[in-house]
Amino acid sequence: MTISSQPDPLDPTSGLESPARTFVVHFSNPSAWARFGSQPQPHWKLAGEGQVSVEHDRVVLRGRRPRPFWVAARAEIPIRLTDIVNVIREGSCVQCHVRVSGATKVLRLWATDEQAAEQLEQVLPQERTAEFVEQLAEHSSFNTALTAVGARPVITPALLIINCMIFVCTVYAGAGFFQPNAPLLIQWGSNFGPRTLDGEWWRLFTSMFLHFGVLHLALNMWVLWSIGQLTEKLFGSAHFLLLYVFAGLSGSLASLYWHPSLNSAGASGAIFGVLGGLVAFIVNPKTRVPISVAVLHGKSAAIFIIYNLLNGFAHAGIDNAAHIGGLAGGFVIGWVLARPLEVEARHDPLPQLAISTLLGAVLLLGMSWPLLRPGPAAAAEREFRHQFELFAEEESKALVAQQALNNLEASNKITHREWGRRIAVDIIPLWQSAEDRISTSRLPADSRLAPLREALLEYLDQKRLALDLLSDAARHNDPDKLERGRQVSNMNDAKAEQIKALIGRIY
Repeated sequence: MTISSQPDPLDPTSGLESPARTFVVHFSNPSAWARFGSQPQPHWKLAGEGQVSVEHDRVVLRGRRPRPFWVAARAEIPIRLTDIVNVIREGSCVQCHVRVSGATKVLRLWATDEQAAEQLEQVLPQERTAEFVEQLAEHSSFNTALTAVGARPVITPALLIINCMIFVCTVYAGAGFFQPNAPLLIQWGSNFGPRTLDGEWWRLFTSMFLHFGVLHLALNMWVLWSIGQLTEKLFGSAHFLLLYVFAGLSGSLASLYWHPSLNSAGASGAIFGVLGGLVAFIVNPKTRVPISVAVLHGKSAAIFIIYNLLNGFAHAGIDNAAHIGGLAGGFVIGWVLARPLEVEARHDPLPQLAISTLLGAVLLLGMSWPLLRPGPAAAAEREFRHQFELFAEEESKALVAQQALNNLEASNKITHREWGRRIAVDIIPLWQSAEDRISTSRLPADSRLAPLREALLEYLDQKRLALDLLSDAARHNDPDKLERGRQVSNMNDAKAEQIKALIGRIY
């Protein structure tokens, strides 16, 4: 459906000769992708399909205003033609500035097609302010220069495809579509601090392509697609790839410094780096990006960065350290990689790319040096974290083996005496081995992990004592030891809950 030179059906003079032209429009972006985040028209609060009637001295907007938990309200808003300036069309979207109470508001209208949009543009006022004309010329010059360098985004779609393919593979392996399987993602290469710091440094890179569920992936890929294409055009594909990888590694390193025991994954560190690179490009004087273009993109980037960082600090489970590290790394390397949008300036990109790659490698080595050569206190804590990781695996095996033994007794497949014998022979050594791992790890007295080590040793000592008592009671039919063993076991179960809370606070 297009346009209409038809009488306004809501006008009481409908059917008479009238200069009014009525157009079918959308007040919010009608494209399929935009509908997911569709917002009402600012100031006028109209959304969805409606009409615009252009009369001899005014424009009338007719549409609906969404209301929470209720049907949308019909609205009719008149605007004087003399208040409308700076009309411009891009595709099927017509945009103009409207003077409202001493301020200027932006009104966007999406016509049914480009022909209808062109006709709507023609019947609206043609007045343009000098400032707007200057900005329009700057944007046109910027877009012409961007087209002239001939940069087509190939890395951005490739990264999107790779991330999605790896996600499908992890889901097929059992990583979980909505709820992530963290241990399996560790096997696939997430940035799990104890293992990364134990020499598996490749996790700094592989973690950039793993995601905790489809929602995590979808959000990251949407942002990458939204900002990655423009940023890749500005830098060029090879430079953009270096920017992405350097920023991702910077984010992974920052995550290790901030949360050395965290299991981190996702492309968000690299994506924040793309944002940092975009900001670096538009503010770098040598790129000669027009001020109006820099303000437009810089403002959008700043809003996104601030909102997401505040959201990350407000919600648990979001690795803001990776976001900040990626943002800073992207800005630094983006500043170095930035080039003017001129064909001549991009004739021989290899020298700058080689120098930037070398500089990036030096910066990454410098950032990671304290991790590669830790001091005595940091080394002791790292060793404790490593032993704690192994302890957790042995604890899990001991619990599974003990539960299997309990099931055999409950189903009368073994006697209570045999249960006691197997506890002494098969289960207690497993707990002893777990205790040995923790006891051999030494920590400085002022280490924040020292209280956890002491609590674990006390828990494991009491665990072994309880099993000794229960095993003796079963083998020798001793009711006193049975009662004491149960008491120690119950008290130790309460101790285990306290340790879980302690781990959550300090580990």
